[in-house]
Amino acid sequence: MDPSLPFEEYADALERSGQYRVLRRLPDLDYERRSAFPEERVVAIIDTETTGLDSNRDDVIEFAGIAFSYRADGQLLTPLNFISQLQESRSPLREEIVRLTGINDTMIKGKSFDIDAIENFIRSADLIVAHNASFDRPFCEKISKIFANKPWACSATEVDWKTLGYEGTKLAYLVNSSGWFFDAHRALDDCRALAKVLSTKTSTNAPHTPFEHLLASAREVKWRIAFSAPFELRMSLRERGFRWKPGQEGKAGRWTGDFSEVDARDLVNWLTDTLGVKKATVSVDRITAFERYQT
Repeated sequence: MDPSLPFEEYADALERSGQYRVLRRLPDLDYERRSAFPEERVVAIIDTETTGLDSNRDDVIEFAGIAFSYRADGQLLTPLNFISQLQESRSPLREEIVRLTGINDTMIKGKSFDIDAIENFIRSADLIVAHNASFDRPFCEKISKIFANKPWACSATEVDWKTLGYEGTKLAYLVNSSGWFFDAHRALDDCRALAKVLSTKTSTNAPHTPFEHLLASAREVKWRIAFSAPFELRMSLRERGFRWKPGQEGKAGRWTGDFSEVDARDLVNWLTDTLGVKKATVSVDRITAFERYQT
């Protein structure tokens, strides 16, 4: 190939051949460093890195977020600002955590979160988005109670990625399938990658971006069904969208699921009339984005 041609022309030529698919490095964001205009709203796309999976025992060692303005119709607009901080853990990091996060003990030694800065970043957010909100929210609420008073949305579970043409929900897969690659696992890089995926239509004919789908889901009222059931019913329950939630602090575990009002009513009848779940063990609660993904 002609060495005088720019790399992008090489990439275009390879793709036009039909024999290659080219991934481009995720571009840097150009932050405006401003507050949202009166007609705009703010979404905070956040990510955490931790020393484990249990928010009751493990520590947050990295918090990052990018604030974007968006319109009420769901159009994601401008990156306004970002935050990225490290904090030393209470015990040395396990090799597995170093490998997964790219963070080592030297990087976090003596570091601590600036809680005021984190709270100032979150305060203006009309919505918080994480790619695994059920994981990130409990850890974030350990950092500051400001996270408990905000609506949350999960880009991994509240976007119907399969309908949009994707075969998986892991962030690295979504980014690669959208034609990009990035340095995964550091929290700010993951936020930047997620923002790109959420703002990119899956095709030129697609009527909505993934973020528009996510925003519509976040605005929906759901009904959370929680109950106890025998172990042998697990396959039937999983097929209908229920998930097992282990107990914490002396409380017994329960099966849970969030559904529309109509579906919730039908599912309660199915649980009690078909599966024989005791009605006294079943609770149904109204759930909005403010309550979702809490422990």
